[in-house]
Amino acid sequence: MIYYFPLQTLALTGLELFAVAFFSPVFLIFAPFWRLANNKYILALLRLTTVGSLASYQAPNASIRLFVLAAGVSTSLLVQTVTWWSGNSLQRFIRIWGFMLGKIMLLVLRIWYTSLNPVWSSQAANTVILIIGFIAAVERIYSGGDERKQEANKTGNAVKEAVSHPRWLLSGVAFGSLLFLTLWIFGEVSLISRWAVSGHPHTGPDPNPYG
Repeated sequence: MIYYFPLQTLALTGLELFAVAFFSPVFLIFAPFWRLANNKYILALLRLTTVGSLASYQAPNASIRLFVLAAGVSTSLLVQTVTWWSGNSLQRFIRIWGFMLGKIMLLVLRIWYTSLNPVWSSQAANTVILIIGFIAAVERIYSGGDERKQEANKTGNAVKEAVSHPRWLLSGVAFGSLLFLTLWIFGEVSLISRWAVSGHPHTGPDPNPYG
């Protein structure tokens, strides 16, 4: 939405400042913010805020919709950072690749919905997905309570150990590149369909079948 506002008006509107939501994980560099985000009640609030931002579809105007979406993006990045950094290697592996598979599943749904995100396809679909997301968030809040108690004592040592590792920067750049390529490639539903063929005269599958 940040992109579409200046695209429609062919001018900067000032709403581009909402892009700072993407930099919210930077605050976790500071120990007080990290401890605050690791608090189970704050993390639960962040999860619910992330899910609640899906209701932006039902906002009365575009400005409010953009504000709610920016809050959702910010809190979702905080939740991802905290949960991906916490736990043992197996837990982090499952969380990270679960995110990747979820992104691929979203692409499949967008092809089914002729390039639309199912969350934004209709008010009924938005409400249903919002309810499912709320149930999933509540389940994670309650089921993750015991895990977070066990992880609390390990997090500080894990952070120190990871930061002191000589290749942490290269690992971070590599994983960040993987995330970027995943979002770039799987962010456009027609891209994979067009890459699946050799070219003219074999045009390949319709990127938006039945639509």
